[in-house]
Amino acid sequence: MAFSAGINNAYMVRATRENALQKFKEIIKVKIFFTMLVLFLSSFLLLLKLEISVWGGAIIIGVILSPFETICLKYQTVGDIGKYAAMLPVKNFLYYGAALFSFVFMGWEPSAFLVILSKLMLGPSLILCAIWWMRAGGDLKIKVWLRRSKNYFFQDAAALVIMRLDAWVVAFLAGITLLTQRDVGLYSACLTFATPLAVLTSSLSAVLLPKNANGLDIKWSKTLKTMLGVAICGVVAVWLCIYIYITFFSTESDYLSVRWLSIPMLLATVFSLCAMVLRVKCFHDNKERLVTFVTLAQVPIIIISYSFLGYAVGVWGCVASFMLVRMISMVWLFFIDRRTPKEIVS
Repeated sequence: MAFSAGINNAYMVRATRENALQKFKEIIKVKIFFTMLVLFLSSFLLLLKLEISVWGGAIIIGVILSPFETICLKYQTVGDIGKYAAMLPVKNFLYYGAALFSFVFMGWEPSAFLVILSKLMLGPSLILCAIWWMRAGGDLKIKVWLRRSKNYFFQDAAALVIMRLDAWVVAFLAGITLLTQRDVGLYSACLTFATPLAVLTSSLSAVLLPKNANGLDIKWSKTLKTMLGVAICGVVAVWLCIYIYITFFSTESDYLSVRWLSIPMLLATVFSLCAMVLRVKCFHDNKERLVTFVTLAQVPIIIISYSFLGYAVGVWGCVASFMLVRMISMVWLFFIDRRTPKEIVS
């Protein structure tokens, strides 16, 4: 996932409306090459009568789908957000539709579904990739795109870890009895309420990341002020909904404190939005290396802050850490944007 997302981000930052198609052909050929490599290796293992594990099946399916999800990039890069939004759910619809069919009508277990589907997709995917390869044309620029994408690989790999690291650290603290199961439940409830606002951040990233999408200039413009205003209004609206629901409709008295515990997490989503805008601006100024350092640095910051504050003040320390990590990232990126010179890369 990090490999595919890294190439996608490098493409979106470097492509413009004028050269989007040319660069699209370059990255699709690179992706097809690595996809065919994995498919040939998987087919070879099957010929040796070696079984594919659940993890192997998941990897194969992910690799097979990576070139096809790249189709969405073309619309995203040229700013055709309508077509991008229409195409985006197609892959998930097909995948989860096949999963639902296999569970309900075939009686397969989830683990069996991944293995069987990966085997069924090997042959057709090889044929489609071969046809796509021949139609793509042009040179295979593996070294060029690996060099351009290396910083994005580390960023996306770290981002995937960070998405889960908060919950892992909280579970670890509960396992060594620094947090109670009630604390874990309260933290999970707050995280659930903050999730819809996190979707807003990723959606805005899809609009801002392409260099020339909709002609948007990433500065302190009216557009960005409007986005920030919408985010703040969203935080207030979500918190009011939480307060009203828990105060007047919830029968669980244990969750009364969620009304106040959720505030730091909701504020953290605003910090994440600001950090996302700054991150995109740094991408466009060729500061990927510095952004990668900030992203990787969040891992030890999360572990240290959660461990210290969680030990000191329990669940309040955990939600404060959630907000603190996002705020540090935002301030750090702001400093990089303002205080470091624009880098020149090929």
